[in-house]
Amino acid sequence: MICIGNDIIDLKLAKLESNIFRKGYLDKILSLAEQKIMFESECPWLKFWIFWSQKEAVYKLIRQKGEKRGYYPLKIEIQNSDFKHGKVCFMNQIYYTQSKVNDDLIETICLEHPNNFNRIKSLNSNLQFSRNNEIPFIEMYENKQALSKSHHGRFESCVSVF
Repeated sequence: MICIGNDIIDLKLAKLESNIFRKGYLDKILSLAEQKIMFESECPWLKFWIFWSQKEAVYKLIRQKGEKRGYYPLKIEIQNSDFKHGKVCFMNQIYYTQSKVNDDLIETICLEHPNNFNRIKSLNSNLQFSRNNEIPFIEMYENKQALSKSHHGRFESCVSVF
């Protein structure tokens, strides 16, 4: 089974509901190196949400691999600032992300191997799926297929690798 993680962020809702610049908040989410990249970017607010989305997608993938639930933002480290072809590290393991960004949303997908990005399929968000230890999957042809589902505000995404 190929593990997959995803995240989606409604940027309009994030702007309304989240004050990422409140005292002490960034220190709980981003390393000092990540904060430096964020503040040196053209739009620090957007860079924060791209980093957040990458970290959330990695978190969903590592949960599929059996990692315990936990608060890992500082243990999930962005290795480069390229959101289209990101590299993110957790526990000395590199994960690969790809993010789509537009005025309305950020959508990130995470995989263990970059050559599997061409095998990603979007699924109907109303799809019936099962859970094993809180981890969603579908059964196809007697095989379990990992999937990742994310929603925020006006947007929802459900993806798997085929």
